[in-house]
Amino acid sequence: MFFLENYMNIVKTIKDAAGLSNSSCVMPYQTQEWKQIAVCEEKEPLQEIIDSLPLDKQKNYRIIDNIPESDM
Repeated sequence: MFFLENYMNIVKTIKDAAGLSNSSCVMPYQTQEWKQIAVCEEKEPLQEIIDSLPLDKQKNYRIIDNIPESDM
């Protein structure tokens, strides 16, 4: 399976990140993370999606495979 991921800027709270659910301190911070947005059995349809985007947006997307190349 192939996964299309998008690199996104997100805002989290320190309370959520540290597991301090009982704390009254809620401080936001900005971070980035990859989010899966599509799954496909073949790589080509996902690559077509990336290729259809403007060049400056293409760098925010990647395709990953859950089967290592050594298993092929």
